[in-house]
Amino acid sequence: MFMYRTNKDLTGGDIYITKFIDGKWTNPEIMQSEINSPGNLQPSVCLSPDETVLYFSSNRPGGYGGLDLYLVRKLPNGSWGPPTNLGLTINTSYDEDSPFIHPDGKILYFSSRGHENMGEFDIFKSELLDEDQLWWSAPENLGYPINTVGDDIYFVVSADAKHGYFSSNRPEGFSNADIYFVTMELALENRVLLKGTVSTNEPVFKTLKATIIIIDNEKNELQGIYRTNIKTGKYLLVLIPGKKYKMTVEAEGYHSNISEIDLTKRAVLSDLNKHINLEPIISSKIDVIKIEKDSIEKVRLDSIQRLSPDSIKINH
Repeated sequence: MFMYRTNKDLTGGDIYITKFIDGKWTNPEIMQSEINSPGNLQPSVCLSPDETVLYFSSNRPGGYGGLDLYLVRKLPNGSWGPPTNLGLTINTSYDEDSPFIHPDGKILYFSSRGHENMGEFDIFKSELLDEDQLWWSAPENLGYPINTVGDDIYFVVSADAKHGYFSSNRPEGFSNADIYFVTMELALENRVLLKGTVSTNEPVFKTLKATIIIIDNEKNELQGIYRTNIKTGKYLLVLIPGKKYKMTVEAEGYHSNISEIDLTKRAVLSDLNKHINLEPIISSKIDVIKIEKDSIEKVRLDSIQRLSPDSIKINH
């Protein structure tokens, strides 16, 4: 879980991270300097579905004005690389904040006081145009009734894109900023929600911590890398209909499961359930069998040689 804390003199704030281990949250640790800029404000953060890209807002020097949106990429050693500004398509001379990347990894939601807004913070969305997360489509205002003349911010949307949640200080609220729920009737009509559980039946049934790799068959390109929930073994990912995908499920100590996901006959938003059962790798039994076979063969050859070493020819 990522969390924001203001500094002691209230002149800025930083992003911290805490992990849920053995039923408890660890002590929050401040994230590295590539994300947190000392003396500046870093109020919001969001992790990409494959956990390789971190989006965050910051008013650090070198931006276009106010809060800007940045990203950092995870390096092979697990640390984060240098920050990259998302550029003038996303950022303005005003504040941009609260980035949220949809589970499909393609649509970025954020709030801005710039662009064409209705007043204060409005919620926008922009679609990713390249794999390097550097080119984005022109931000689209989500419009009324989601946006008002007040502050509408911290928007998140469910994986099936049917529902959204956000904060707003509109007059009909209880006090200051309230949390609102919205039904997204026309959102992401061209997405298929694939969900299920990865488990094993041997020696007893249990759910597994697994990695799921999706390949676009037509382009032979990596579509995404996903992970199951550590506790429940459940997974959830979003695919584009009209295509075929290769799905590889891997878990340590188990044989991989490779299957095809054929969405060529699906053209609308729908749910698809796929439960995966993995077979354990029983290397110890294989080794024992091999040793036993080798021992039997050695005994057989020794016996034959003792019977008549001069008259018997052994062919291998």
